[in-house]
Amino acid sequence: MKNSAIYLTWSSMIIALTLPLSVMATDFHVSPKGKPGKCSSSSPCDLATGIKLAGRGDDVILHDGVYKSRIKTHNDGVTFRAEHTGKAILEATSTTYPLIEILNSDITTQGLHLDGKTTQRGIAVQNIKNVSNIIIQNCTIQNVRSQGIQLVARKKSTAGRAEINNVKIKNNTIIGTGFHDVGEGIYVGSPDPKRTGNGVVMEVTNVEISNNTIEDFTDNCIEAKEPTRNVNIQHNTCRNEVKGVTPENQGTIEMRGYNHIVSHNTFENVRGGIAVFNIAAMGGITVTDNTVNKSIGTRYAIHTRSRGFGNTPSQVSHNHFSNLSSKTVIAKYGIHISDNQGL
Repeated sequence: MKNSAIYLTWSSMIIALTLPLSVMATDFHVSPKGKPGKCSSSSPCDLATGIKLAGRGDDVILHDGVYKSRIKTHNDGVTFRAEHTGKAILEATSTTYPLIEILNSDITTQGLHLDGKTTQRGIAVQNIKNVSNIIIQNCTIQNVRSQGIQLVARKKSTAGRAEINNVKIKNNTIIGTGFHDVGEGIYVGSPDPKRTGNGVVMEVTNVEISNNTIEDFTDNCIEAKEPTRNVNIQHNTCRNEVKGVTPENQGTIEMRGYNHIVSHNTFENVRGGIAVFNIAAMGGITVTDNTVNKSIGTRYAIHTRSRGFGNTPSQVSHNHFSNLSSKTVIAKYGIHISDNQGL
């Protein structure tokens, strides 16, 4: 009998160790009026407790209501999701910090509603260490002082790479950015595009931006800075660009960096500043099959920023333009511009 008990104990341990992570994962339920506790569905805890307790494979489920607090990730591998899409609302209580600050890898945010009011950014992915595998989907972000979503590779204290890699931003709605500062709908880049003095290289790589709607932005709709690589921007809608605090926007779409694709997007009623498309000439950037309808106050339809840092010419082709304030194209440094309609 004793041996049988030992066998059963070991068998139970082996089964537990071989179970898929999803089977062993825990749901931590939180609510605006929750208190530290078990974080169960019937007795949800407060958001801060859920964030602290959740580990790899776990979900933090936000019940309906208005949260006067923000999310700053604590562990890798956590999903933060609304119990009912759009019903869990994060409201800003600070002018400094983003409503969601992602500092860890394997993080998903889903179905949350962010009302910036006074905060600088809606969602910021920033790295103290290298960060990878981030999903931001089905969220609504509105009324932020600067960027709606920001991916920024920041300086590390030791030599090496400071990298954000493999990010998916999809099916989000961003309304009202930059009413107090530079206000890109989605910003991808770094404070410093060059190698720093201590041997650090900062880069954001492999980013998919798809099926998002961005409205009432005051600066670029989407911008990728020099230290970016493989940013794929497809099937997004940018509309109703408004005049912001900066004297002149750079472009509705501003692409620096390397090997980006901008395709099958729709741009309606945009200001553009310098240009609708402001593109680095030698980054291997492809801008194709986009639709632009009504550009207000734009000096150029297409403008070449500079040579860039790559070796492959960029190309802007097979786009459709209509109702432009300017049809001027500035093509320098070997950029290929061809077969665009309406210019």
